[in-house]
Amino acid sequence: MGSSSGIPLCGLEALVFVALGSTTFDGLTRTQFWVRVTDGFGEGANVLVSTVVLAWAIGLVAVTYVSAMRMAARLVGDRRSPEELRPPFVHSLVSIALAYAVAHYFSLLVLEGQAAIALISDPLGRGWDFFGTADRVIDFALVTPPTVAYVQAAAIMIGHVTGVVVAHDRALALFPRRVATRSQYPLLGAMVLFTVGGLFLLLGG
Repeated sequence: MGSSSGIPLCGLEALVFVALGSTTFDGLTRTQFWVRVTDGFGEGANVLVSTVVLAWAIGLVAVTYVSAMRMAARLVGDRRSPEELRPPFVHSLVSIALAYAVAHYFSLLVLEGQAAIALISDPLGRGWDFFGTADRVIDFALVTPPTVAYVQAAAIMIGHVTGVVVAHDRALALFPRRVATRSQYPLLGAMVLFTVGGLFLLLGG
């Protein structure tokens, strides 16, 4: 396996879990369900509940992936252990994590990102206007809600398809074709869960 079990890849695995889990949590906090559950909570209770649910979301992503790799190891027999399979296949989740980030933060970047145009002229709020842009206001009509929805859905779907392609490529590199196809079923199921969950949260729960 060489470097596939090294520390950098283990770090990537944790990073992907945190990226997917935290973005999932962020999407959850925008749903009406979350608003109803946390309505009436004080600041301290809200922070505590949010921290617990954030940790749960990250843990859920990790458990889903690790479980998929354990099932895949059983399907390929004694060719690889779950610990050997996890590092090379975690790259397939990178595109999904990136897709989650684009889907959840695209509108924030396009709209709130415009504030940087004004801030660059007056970064400390002292009334300066270095570049003549201090009075620049956010144009909320720059992107329409349908455009945001299309970008979000496209990002999720493209990320999922890319992840499947990467996982299949890794499987072909590790196993004979017949075994490679069989090894992909658990991870494909996990990816479908991530994609459906992401789309569900984008639709507001």
